[in-house]
Amino acid sequence: MRRASSSASRKVNPAFESSEPDLNLQMRPVAKPTATYVAAQTIADNMQEFASESVKRHYNSDTSLQRYGVGGRARCVEDAEYHLEFLVTALHAESVDQFVDYCAWAKILLHSRNIGVSHLIENLKHLGSVLKSKISKREWSVVSKYLQAAITALPDLPTDLPSRIAPERPFADAANAYLAALLHFQRDRASEIVLKESSKGTSVKDIYRYIITPVQQEIGRLWQLGKLTVVHEHYCTAATEIVMSELFRHLVPSRAGREVRILAMCVQGERHCIALRMFADLMTIEGWQVQYIGPDTPTPSAIRFICEEKPSIVAVSVTFPRNIRYLESFVNALKESRSCNHVKILIGGRATSSELCRRIGADAYAECIGDAVEIANRLIA
Repeated sequence: MRRASSSASRKVNPAFESSEPDLNLQMRPVAKPTATYVAAQTIADNMQEFASESVKRHYNSDTSLQRYGVGGRARCVEDAEYHLEFLVTALHAESVDQFVDYCAWAKILLHSRNIGVSHLIENLKHLGSVLKSKISKREWSVVSKYLQAAITALPDLPTDLPSRIAPERPFADAANAYLAALLHFQRDRASEIVLKESSKGTSVKDIYRYIITPVQQEIGRLWQLGKLTVVHEHYCTAATEIVMSELFRHLVPSRAGREVRILAMCVQGERHCIALRMFADLMTIEGWQVQYIGPDTPTPSAIRFICEEKPSIVAVSVTFPRNIRYLESFVNALKESRSCNHVKILIGGRATSSELCRRIGADAYAECIGDAVEIANRLIA
């Protein structure tokens, strides 16, 4: 099979080195492990081995794949690892639908690159044969349901996605103009559009909700369909971060009106932080004292900082499934620290769920930015 997607757009940078001593933090469940949990951990711990073996079996069953060479084979292993990452996330969430949704996303991406759904189905079947031989019967009885649900659903799933900026949505014209400016590498023009909208009295919350968020989603859709390069995607994200800073500087009060503090951070290894930044801005508007740490925060450093600063809430964002292990380590360490175990933990991001929140012992989960603001206010009420 050819490369399914661009690894440059989905890889995260490794956590930066810290000179501080290791706290020897370990992942552990907060309750007795279930077959689902054990299966997820086994797959996570052996992901590269299982992916490599599945690609080996796939290549042995279809010798025509040899034409893609060593590089193509290596990229197929990366894609198989990506499938397993989302399988692990779905298992942690105990949601078959979540894995099917991921496979629906993968089908669209593959179709845009002229790779038929049969290739993805074969990938999943070979992954299944490997997992069946590597995990216990009890664990396989759980995992097989996820794989079979996806294999059954894939033929009838769509090969395209509608625009995330529907004409009937509020501020659709402004959102489309903003998107066009970004796609033409016109950051100043994009900033003008947003600032002009705010001058009409549009709130920061509505600008984030109806312009910036759907545009970021549309950029992701266009990349998924193969209509944008990684360079476009990275430029649009970087430009949006600058635009948000300019909007914040013009419209958001410089002083907090309340004594309560919240720390906003991405876990170690996590680089996607625009949604977290939006949340931090909205909390500032709410009058909170916000300590925005941003991406890729090493757990030992985060724990020390929290114990010193003692915020009321720590908001933690995770987008990539592979970074869930760092979220677990962080939550465990914070709960076990005598000096800051009273701090509330609010989790959010694409890789999180209400089930994950319950399992790791976080205090609350937010599905979207608007919910996160309301939940944060309730946590300290």
